[in-house]
Amino acid sequence: MAAKFVLGAVCGVAAFAAVSVASAAEDAKATYSKMHRAIVAAEQCSGMNFTREQQMKMADVIDQAVNYDLGAGERLMIIEQNNDDIANILKGDYDGGCAEASVAESLKVFNAELKPALGM
Repeated sequence: MAAKFVLGAVCGVAAFAAVSVASAAEDAKATYSKMHRAIVAAEQCSGMNFTREQQMKMADVIDQAVNYDLGAGERLMIIEQNNDDIANILKGDYDGGCAEASVAESLKVFNAELKPALGM
């Protein structure tokens, strides 16, 4: 009986850990996406042209924010999706362009979370 209880407890802890890891991975993807989208919005709507050094500083901020949890493939997919999303908004698929609510929110994220790392 005690062995079944222990086994059940171990399985429960393992299941909780698996859900926690999956949740953390989704949180990391959402954070990475939010922050990369902010960079794209700043480039497209604020006329920013980042140097390699500035790009590296922003990459460090983002990597720390996601606790280095995303691999290169995941990051690339997120980057490509964000580039496409912002391009679609700015080319007129949505009303508002740079004033569109999601783009405006991305610019706020850039100003609050990434711009300080650039010393701007």
